Amino acid sequence: MIDSKGQCRIRGIQNRRKGEEKMEGFGKLLRECIEQQNLSISQFVRMVNINRGWLYNVFEGKKPLAEEKLQAMLQCRCFSVAQEALLRESYYADKYEGNALERLLYIKQTFACLAQRGNEALPLPPVYVPQKSTQSIASEPRITGALRHLLERSGAEGSDCVYTNYPFSCEALDETVYAVLAAQGENAPRLQHMVPFERTGASVQNLRNLFSGLRYFRLRHNVYYYHSGSTAEFLPYLLFPSFFLSDSCLLLFHPTQNSGLFSTEPELVAAAGFALRQQLTQCTPLAQFPKDEMELKQLIMQSGKGDVTGGLSYDPCFGKFADCELLDAVVREDIPARDTLIQILANYYKKLMGEQSAMSFYTRQGFVDFAKSGRLHEASENLLQRAAPELRARILRKERDFIAANSDKNYLLDERRFPFPKEICMDFFAQSIALYGIIRKGPERFSGEFFLHIDDPVLAQDFHNLQDYVLRNRFYYPQDYTLHFLKELEMECGVPL
Repeated sequence: MIDSKGQCRIRGIQNRRKGEEKMEGFGKLLRECIEQQNLSISQFVRMVNINRGWLYNVFEGKKPLAEEKLQAMLQCRCFSVAQEALLRESYYADKYEGNALERLLYIKQTFACLAQRGNEALPLPPVYVPQKSTQSIASEPRITGALRHLLERSGAEGSDCVYTNYPFSCEALDETVYAVLAAQGENAPRLQHMVPFERTGASVQNLRNLFSGLRYFRLRHNVYYYHSGSTAEFLPYLLFPSFFLSDSCLLLFHPTQNSGLFSTEPELVAAAGFALRQQLTQCTPLAQFPKDEMELKQLIMQSGKGDVTGGLSYDPCFGKFADCELLDAVVREDIPARDTLIQILANYYKKLMGEQSAMSFYTRQGFVDFAKSGRLHEASENLLQRAAPELRARILRKERDFIAANSDKNYLLDERRFPFPKEICMDFFAQSIALYGIIRKGPERFSGEFFLHIDDPVLAQDFHNLQDYVLRNRFYYPQDYTLHFLKELEMECGVPL
């Protein structure tokens, strides 16, 4: 028998071995990257100012590499972008618990994809129209073709809803759904998409469901979620656990998309519709669509779960400067009860911002856009007119002074290393997250045309980990550069300083 002290010693030995294995893996990768860049060890040692003997110990996993030395290596720009990403992933693998690194990297990569690709749809697959009232389908092209037929037929028939529970990981199906709904516009049936959320959030599934829904929210289609095990899944033990259902058609399929069943039998369609309407009542809509800025502000106040601890935004947020003087300069003259509205907004922003010490990240291009246009994205141009050049300069000066006084809380993202999409912004709290999105392109647009608030401590921790990862890797511009950049933007507004 081994006593408790002996068990502790064994666990300690096991943990040390695991740590040594991770260090050795990073060391091997580092050496490979150096060799791939055709650098000699002597050249590399001089470039990064590291002890040669210590470096060889790092290669062999005998000594750890200090984090500041890793960052110095990456700052030298002696590795490719892909190599830098591999080195970071290997080095930080044991800095976050479980698979938290995988999840935060998934968020980072998703932001990059959204910033680069936007919401464009891929070309539609050929239509496949089953010839029988109930017919088996045995290939992915046939299933996606039958799905296109179901959606287009639903739109032509004026169907109110299409129910589904397909996993967002079915990429071909997802592209087909989005392309058809986008083409149908306002004539599209409402998509009632039910997705499971894991209670533990151990995988990237909850994040995938969240981010994959964004482009549907921009079409004003919602996603409905339920926690795994909290409601009976439709046909959970049969061959075809996934489905699409309209008023006249039912498509059943396996998520591998290699087999399925299409039916227009009225009794089967009606029975499935009854079951799914019951199931939908046990789901929670992921997004809300406020009709205007005032309704959005009510939703924000109602969903408040303590102080904001962090935020990410493409556009700078000027709410912290929104006193009566600023609001009087930007609220349109023809707004009814204008003075009362200005006072309401000033009190709202004062209460919302309060004494919060949230860490905020903005993009460089967002400030450039503001300096050029004077557009304030907190509200539509129906409410807030564009700031005149003199006011833009004054706001930028306030932002510069604020950052100078709060340098450890406000950061200008380096979009070359951390791209962020233009049409969303995020706040995260201790136990929850909030996301604000833009739908329209014209003057009616404002940040919050769709709004999500999710109570999920695991998701909240994912974004806090992402914030920590951004800071560790310095995916932001130095403060001196940021202050100089904002001063230059003031000058470009054409107003003497």
